[in-house]
Amino acid sequence: MKLSDEIQIGLRRLFNSRLIGEDHFKAIVDSVMSSHILLDQDPEDLNSKFTSKIDITKEVFSSLVTFLTESARNDLDSTALGTFLRTMNFDDGRIEYICTAYAKSKHLFDAKLKSYGHNLLKIKSANWKLLFCVKNNTESELGEQLYNIQLACENDSQKINFVCTLQELEELVTGFKDMSRHAQNFR
Repeated sequence: MKLSDEIQIGLRRLFNSRLIGEDHFKAIVDSVMSSHILLDQDPEDLNSKFTSKIDITKEVFSSLVTFLTESARNDLDSTALGTFLRTMNFDDGRIEYICTAYAKSKHLFDAKLKSYGHNLLKIKSANWKLLFCVKNNTESELGEQLYNIQLACENDSQKINFVCTLQELEELVTGFKDMSRHAQNFR
């Protein structure tokens, strides 16, 4: 498993006992394991829970969430997770705490990852309309037309809405034409 430099820095800060005390460390890990990310609850405000070093707390919180999500995505068990953390020369006591918490919550990570699905949306129709033409009266006319695009998917409850310029719309149509030609070649 490969982690970005930002995530590694966040993990190093999390495991730095001079920067984050033991109680603070356990509170962060517990907060990650009971967070809205896993349990679909209203998010707790980190500002109210942790009053000191809030910028570092937010950084290590997001690094830990990313690390544990990647671990679950790569289907690491708590032993493999501990081995990976030991290669980074972290404190064994903190590694054990994270591994124990991860083992208890791994099913939540797996369920959350499965809920995102692996199937691409199947588009069945596209609607568009010209929203407005943007002009700047003080300088020059921009004349940039904006289009509201709505793609209806096979599942009627799902619609993709976005706004784009004429150039972006042309690129989208070209992409759809290319995909259509490729799909016809497979038949």
